[in-house]
Amino acid sequence: MCQKLTKDKDGDGEIDQWGVANANAFGFTPYVYGNGGQFLNDDQTKVVIDENQNFKDAFQYYTDLTLKYKVTPTVEQDTALGGYQRWLDGQVAFMHVVHGMSQHLWMMQHSHTTGIYVDGR
Repeated sequence: MCQKLTKDKDGDGEIDQWGVANANAFGFTPYVYGNGGQFLNDDQTKVVIDENQNFKDAFQYYTDLTLKYKVTPTVEQDTALGGYQRWLDGQVAFMHVVHGMSQHLWMMQHSHTTGIYVDGR
């Protein structure tokens, strides 16, 4: 789906709309946990990223989204204008949010500034 949503909308040879905003480190965490990976062992006393295949697979997929599939802005592009602002501007279709942002997005939705639904919890 992200490949279909990544487009050069004005025909100038540069991507204007991406499938997902993910270039920064905060976007990586959902891929790790969503894939069953972990940063630490169960008692949280040791970093286990090098021992955890699920972590490695999530990392590979995360980097492939930018480097192989090119469905997310590069780190340089993200530095110029972050994923959140790109999402607000309609330049990315999907963006990961942390719990703290959900209330802000809920307030925006209820003030009719976006067409999204976030339950505010």
